[in-house]
Amino acid sequence: MFLMMGFGAAQVANTPGSTISGLTVDTNNLLFIATAFGMSLMINAWIFYRVSGSAFNPAVTFALALTKAITPARAALFTIAQVLGGITAAAIIHGLTPGNLNVSTRLGGGMSTSRGPGSFQLILLSGLFLEMFLTAQLVLAVFMLAVEKHKATFIAPVGIGLTLFTLHLAGIFYTGASMNPARSFGPDVVIGNFPAYHWIYCIPHRLIRC
Repeated sequence: MFLMMGFGAAQVANTPGSTISGLTVDTNNLLFIATAFGMSLMINAWIFYRVSGSAFNPAVTFALALTKAITPARAALFTIAQVLGGITAAAIIHGLTPGNLNVSTRLGGGMSTSRGPGSFQLILLSGLFLEMFLTAQLVLAVFMLAVEKHKATFIAPVGIGLTLFTLHLAGIFYTGASMNPARSFGPDVVIGNFPAYHWIYCIPHRLIRC
């Protein structure tokens, strides 16, 4: 995990834009977005930790239900609230800021939906599997830092926020680094535009079971 996070970010930073997408990789822009999401999760997880356990992500909620950390009914209610929260947040930003809403997750950097079934390597070179690995690492961080209680649990939001920050550095350029179905679904509802590959942002959290 240590090397995957580091290699992922280094791969983005060292990618010549002209050979993949024709666009220069703006690492400053990627760093700005990654910092915003990482800090936002850290702050809000700390605020709502004692209210709901800081459940903002259907992927995490599904994993909690799968391991029986929460009941299926609670998971269903959380998921509904999370999806509605994603739509509401996107609508508020769309209403408060000028211009078109430009926060949707999209494939980039030459990444495809999936590149199988020719070889195992080609299958892995896909937005679906990158999202799956990123989501799995985020869920693991939540479990080990927050769900498994220990003396450092009270600062779990810091570790989880830093995890999201690092995973964004590795994933934004290629998939938008969703790791959260509500994060991808909300903006697309507001702008009324769902790409044909939107499903890759909704099912990786189910694949973590494998």
